[in-house]
Amino acid sequence: MKRITNWIKHEYRIAEDTDKPTYRDYFIIKFLFWFICIPLTACLWALFSIVLSLIFPSLNDTVNTFIIASILAILMMLFVCPLLELVYKNAHYDL
Repeated sequence: MKRITNWIKHEYRIAEDTDKPTYRDYFIIKFLFWFICIPLTACLWALFSIVLSLIFPSLNDTVNTFIIASILAILMMLFVCPLLELVYKNAHYDL
């Protein structure tokens, strides 16, 4: 647990540009982005879409689509954008 906490602190320092990334950091962040963050966001979006269509079946398609698009935008801002920024910052690692 301490190792994970230290790695998160290290990533925070990378995000603030006070620490240098390594190839291992880049590989871990890229793995988390493609295999955890993107599928999690897609599953949550599908779940919200299904729940919304079950709760509000009488809404017209325009309102339903707007609400689902808003939920996707919120999920992107919460999960994808911060991790994508870390992928970019870790891409400039030292060999």
